[in-house]
Amino acid sequence: MLRFALTYLLLVALAFWMGGFSLYFGVVVRIGDQVIGGTEQGFTTRQISWWLNIAGLVTIGLMWLHLCFHRSWILILSLLAVSVTHGWLMFRHSQLEALLDPESMSVLDAPRFAVLHENYEFLSGCQWLAAMIYLAGLLAAISKSPAPPDRPSLTREA
Repeated sequence: MLRFALTYLLLVALAFWMGGFSLYFGVVVRIGDQVIGGTEQGFTTRQISWWLNIAGLVTIGLMWLHLCFHRSWILILSLLAVSVTHGWLMFRHSQLEALLDPESMSVLDAPRFAVLHENYEFLSGCQWLAAMIYLAGLLAAISKSPAPPDRPSLTREA
């Protein structure tokens, strides 16, 4: 029952985090750029990325806990990639925040901000890919898990 509950929470957390990330980068940022544009949009989206980072921390914690039940090289390596990129993303986010002045709604060092922001976007894409690989590995591990003795298996034997 604990394995089921943790797996369920992990899948919900992954859906929230990576679904939110995909919607944010695939839709919200593009529309925000068209409607608001430039620096003003950045002051809104920086708050969204902070919350995505918090959701990521919770999800990554659940991912590490879940290794108690399902372990494979693909899960371990992809989780390491997700964890390392998340650390870098949080570090980059703090560097980007330091270059913003919320009172004047301005960027203090635009060239440096542009380089760091491009790196942040690249790392975000790498993390998304690693999380998708983890999800595929997780689903493969779940589908191979034997059913508990008191319940029939949901997978068909070939």
